[in-house]
Amino acid sequence: MALLQLTSCHCGHIHQNKRLLTGHKIFYEYSEIIMTYSDWAKSQYTDLRELGRNGKLSLHSACVRSSGDTVSFWLIEISGLPDSVLNSIVMEVQHIKNYQHPALVTITNVYADVDDSYVYIEMEPINSTLRDYTQQYISDKGKVPEQHVWSAAGFLLDGLSYLHLLENPTPFLSTSSSSLMDATNSSKSVNITGVHASITSSTVLVTQEGLVKLGIFGLSATLGELYSLGYYDVPHCFRAPEVTKYKHSLKSDVWALGATLVDMCIGTLSSHDDFPVNPGTLEHPDLSDYLVHYTRNLVKFLGKCLQFDVAKRHLTTGLKDELTALRPSNM
Repeated sequence: MALLQLTSCHCGHIHQNKRLLTGHKIFYEYSEIIMTYSDWAKSQYTDLRELGRNGKLSLHSACVRSSGDTVSFWLIEISGLPDSVLNSIVMEVQHIKNYQHPALVTITNVYADVDDSYVYIEMEPINSTLRDYTQQYISDKGKVPEQHVWSAAGFLLDGLSYLHLLENPTPFLSTSSSSLMDATNSSKSVNITGVHASITSSTVLVTQEGLVKLGIFGLSATLGELYSLGYYDVPHCFRAPEVTKYKHSLKSDVWALGATLVDMCIGTLSSHDDFPVNPGTLEHPDLSDYLVHYTRNLVKFLGKCLQFDVAKRHLTTGLKDELTALRPSNM
């Protein structure tokens, strides 16, 4: 079988922020989703289980046969994908494996199974997506505590700030000049900062330790191609107004973070077709109906993330100042 192990680095455990979601470990019971795994996957893993799916991108949990370690992995179906886009995915994941921050999901291995047309991005054990956690919590208890939202906001903002300050060249290939990162048709190294470009409540993940972390970071160079080919879907609410006309940017990530935190409060944001309609008279979406059970300070902070005018929207540094000023001392 044409399996290529592209990277093989079992990263050590990094320091965990135990303050986040303290006293509440997240557990989620998944309904079984039937999936036929490749022969290679069955030879590599036991206890394979699909946790969720978005188009041709799916999230799984498993146990490594050789070590007995519990892991999770993103599975990208690459059937019909141009070789250059596949190369882009591989090169970028190799690059971002070196990123280390407590708020970023730790990647341990990357595999490409050419015969079965899959890419496996193996990572630390995951319990659920933030969206699934939120919906289960609301179903069981009615409301995600505001303290959890503030904790997640601060933790994710720290991780996003880390990505945005990266200045190392990221090598990648692109098939289109319309790539989110303005790639040309030639192979080259482009000096970009760490734009995430895919923050949603389905790509923010909850670990077995109960921590909320950014996942699928670093794939920004190929997201344009994958999205246009229908490999995954980003609900409208997570796409900043300017993204429909221009490339994704650092400030677009800030919008997506704000929308993700709103969804952490309500669990159903992606089903609201009227979000974020801009009537032309508001600086940000009217959050009063969405966050009726939360304080004005939280509403104000999320409004700062969701400024319609990209020129007025903060970068992560300014947003950290807003969080410090608005976050209650007991949260």
